[in-house]
Amino acid sequence: MIGKDGLLSGDVPDDNDAGPHDRQWEAHYLLYVDGRAAIDAGEFEQAIELLTQSLRLHPHAKTLELLGECHLKLGRPFEALMHAAASVGMQTVGVRNRLILARALVELSHFDAAKETLREALLKKPDFKTAAIFLAQLERAHPCELDEQRSEKVWQNVLKREWREI
Repeated sequence: MIGKDGLLSGDVPDDNDAGPHDRQWEAHYLLYVDGRAAIDAGEFEQAIELLTQSLRLHPHAKTLELLGECHLKLGRPFEALMHAAASVGMQTVGVRNRLILARALVELSHFDAAKETLREALLKKPDFKTAAIFLAQLERAHPCELDEQRSEKVWQNVLKREWREI
């Protein structure tokens, strides 16, 4: 029977019709949305908790990317590296995850790997200004200058442009 909304009445499942997979995906999505809201509010620990729960229900590249971002903001580059690298592995077309990976690599003093990661991002998205700026600043810097303080200064310059662009 066709309802007032133009759909067959049996086409739209109600909560009783949803299978366990549907409920699990919905739970994942709600946790993901709450995690993003926590990031926007600057509550990175809370975001990590929510996004980790989301990830357990449904592994997704964007969730891993956001976990990497949170860990970077909390000064945990190794954890950021693991999540960003996993995100890149799952989402080969993404570029923002490569920026997070590059930042984690810089934090861990792996400058050549960071540059290569940024070059990969630029191959995928040639107009990715943030990656181009970060790469240019890394290439201009002498390796001795890329200590933690210099790295932070370079990154802060990049952050002024970064998240608005992507």
